Amino acid sequence: PSPSPVIIKEVGDNSSSVERYSHLYTELYNISRDTRRSTVTVTGISEDIDWFNNTYENKGQTTGLIVANNGIEQLILTDYETIRDAQSIKVTYFNDLTVEALVKGTDSNTGLAVIAVKNYMLPSVLLDEKLIAKLGSSRSSSLLGIPVIAIGRPLGNIDSIEYGMITSKGNMLNLVDNNYELMTTDLHGNKDSTG
Repeated sequence: PSPSPVIIKEVGDNSSSVERYSHLYTELYNISRDTRRSTVTVTGISEDIDWFNNTYENKGQTTGLIVANNGIEQLILTDYETIRDAQSIKVTYFNDLTVEALVKGTDSNTGLAVIAVKNYMLPSVLLDEKLIAKLGSSRSSSLLGIPVIAIGRPLGNIDSIEYGMITSKGNMLNLVDNNYELMTTDLHGNKDSTG
């Protein structure tokens, strides 16, 4: 008689692999959840007139990132296109407080803008230094393959989230006045994503 096949299962093979995988995504989610307190919803509002001479509001929304506080105002990095033609700008924080903001500067090449909210308009909980996002550096040569998390509106919906990795670095975007070095990721692209 032929010997019966032997199945060898290593300790920690299947079930612990699934647990490690689940733990990894739980950790990524916890990082994104903590970081989301640094994000705001930016609404650009403009008025227009329809064919019947009625006035109506246009609203565009994107995500902004709290990047600094100069002691007078909180500075927020956001998408330029959403606020480009806005007559007023509103910022909504994680606690649903909505306040007015002003444009401080724009860059049409990168599609970025900096807007500001006056400190006197904010309660102390929103002036906490922990809300200021810590920006990293893309100058490191060892960025390839590191995990990245996209938060804000990467899928076109408020509070959507995506996980991926940096897949290339060093691609150049050559414009008339500047050259920009680009990083690419394997995150799913979406025409409605902003922020």
